[in-house]
Amino acid sequence: MTSPNTIAARIAAAQARNRVTTVESSTPNDTYESEFDRYKAWVDDNGFVDPDDGKYITRNNVDLYFSEHVAVERDGTTGTIKRILQALQWYSKNKEHAGSEFHVESAIVKLALDTNKERQKNTATSKPGEDPHKGLKDVLPLADRLKIMHEIYSRGDWGPASVSFTWGNNAAVRGGSTRNLVFADWNLSRGFGPEESGPMSRTLFLIMRKGGTHKDRFDSDQQVGCWRHKEYKLCAVFAGAMWTLWNLSTQRQNPLDFLHRDKDERADWWDTSLIDWKKYGDASSAMRQIYKKTGVYNCKLTHDRTAAIQYAGAMGLAPHQINSFTNHLLEKIHRAYQAEADREVR
Repeated sequence: MTSPNTIAARIAAAQARNRVTTVESSTPNDTYESEFDRYKAWVDDNGFVDPDDGKYITRNNVDLYFSEHVAVERDGTTGTIKRILQALQWYSKNKEHAGSEFHVESAIVKLALDTNKERQKNTATSKPGEDPHKGLKDVLPLADRLKIMHEIYSRGDWGPASVSFTWGNNAAVRGGSTRNLVFADWNLSRGFGPEESGPMSRTLFLIMRKGGTHKDRFDSDQQVGCWRHKEYKLCAVFAGAMWTLWNLSTQRQNPLDFLHRDKDERADWWDTSLIDWKKYGDASSAMRQIYKKTGVYNCKLTHDRTAAIQYAGAMGLAPHQINSFTNHLLEKIHRAYQAEADREVR
């Protein structure tokens, strides 16, 4: 019979192993990573990193960061500011304090968040030079989208730019999700097209994998797709197909190989990124150049999901119908995305 001490030792060893597995397999979304990098840079300049354990997230560092930086220097919506707290908590739980209970929020942090909110409320109307229309949501007109796509297809990064922009506008796919997709996430359906049979019965899907790959962190694999667009430059299917074919071309330095040669191993293309924009900065830098070159204004720089939802509402889709492909909580659609003037109430 195994002794209690032996069992306790085995449990402790298993816990340690599981913590390592959790830490190594956990990946943050782009927003969390960006916020943590920003926090680390601030700590390097203002805080203290213990040379023995190398931890950035400590009680003193966090409280000082929120008190001196977040409270008085950061601007944004309540949700945007709250994500700073959520990002540090994620890194605390999954990286620096994995297996222990370190709560980023404290009385000092809460006071700093309240101070930030009051500061922004009291100064919201005290910026005399700020555009009064800045940030207002609207549909991105067809002519402007065509200008953008014409510019995109003249660029060296036309592949990631066209896939990200068209799938964001036509299927409300987040930019962060697009950057996390792999070629194995393409799927061709033969039943969701505009016709019941024949070539027009097909629809190209993107698979949103379960787990931590996407912001929604699905419990099961989800799929999102769209039909071909009347304007080929705005067509997400065209953009995805052309980018995939280019990657299959022998003109590429390392052409994609869709064969599964060794059935006991993962095929390389299963883990090959769909686009080669890795970070949010890759997308934001490119789109900033594109909007400047075309002279087009959009309320969002990279969040094409907003444009898709605005357009869907303008065309008469109800919130619950929009929700069928965005997977938003309905109350969040009303609060953050709902179109300004639905077709049915005009």
